[in-house]
Amino acid sequence: MSVVLPVSLAVPSATAARGFGVSVLSDFSFTPASPAAGGKTMTASDIGIGIIDVSWAPGLSGSTTIAAGFGYDPAVSGNNRFGPLGQSNGARATLADLSSPREVVRVEKIPVKAAPHASAELRLTLKLAAWGQYLTPGTFSGTITLVVPE
Repeated sequence: MSVVLPVSLAVPSATAARGFGVSVLSDFSFTPASPAAGGKTMTASDIGIGIIDVSWAPGLSGSTTIAAGFGYDPAVSGNNRFGPLGQSNGARATLADLSSPREVVRVEKIPVKAAPHASAELRLTLKLAAWGQYLTPGTFSGTITLVVPE
């Protein structure tokens, strides 16, 4: 199971001209349809999150860096090494890694001439995925918040 989330962020030209980071914060809750048999349930660490594309509105460009563990497609077979980031095990990001704000994209400064309008548009495509062994009937809810400091 996977979901693609296209996001467009309006970045003030003054911010774009000095470079910036995009931070993400998420919350997640799951309510099983029936009492969990054998302790099986779903947590934020069972849902992978990756950034599968970064682009600018036409006419703009800038160098971007995706944080370690986030530059992958969590729905692709073999990419399900979910685990805590920051370890040397090649772990991939999950919603649990975003329980507190975390910078996931760093953008180098864009020349002011390239961003002449009041704002520049940065486009991110996020993908969320859960592997079959984690799918438990129930209700999911959550929020993903992206922040660009001014």
